[in-house]
Amino acid sequence: MGKRREQRLRDQLERERWRGHYREHALLASTLEATRAEMERRLDEMNMLRRQIELERGDYLLRQEYAAAHGTLIQGLQRVQQTVWMGLGGVMAVVTLVGILVSVWRH
Repeated sequence: MGKRREQRLRDQLERERWRGHYREHALLASTLEATRAEMERRLDEMNMLRRQIELERGDYLLRQEYAAAHGTLIQGLQRVQQTVWMGLGGVMAVVTLVGILVSVWRH
């Protein structure tokens, strides 16, 4: 009877080893599936972010476009400033001339 009992224990041990082995494979498979699902979720989020960036990219000026437009704006402002100063100079000349004429007229 001792050998039979020993054989049954060995068989039971072997079955337990195989059950553990199958459980390990099942856990690895479920872990792999969960990891794959998480990676898919992250990739989807990255793709959404990429699409958002591509859509918003059209709202921004390139540095060269900004520099060209800014240069044109500065030139326009300089012309307006020059015109204003010339106008002020003309007004000052007329005021001075009127002042001189008024003072000559009085005497």
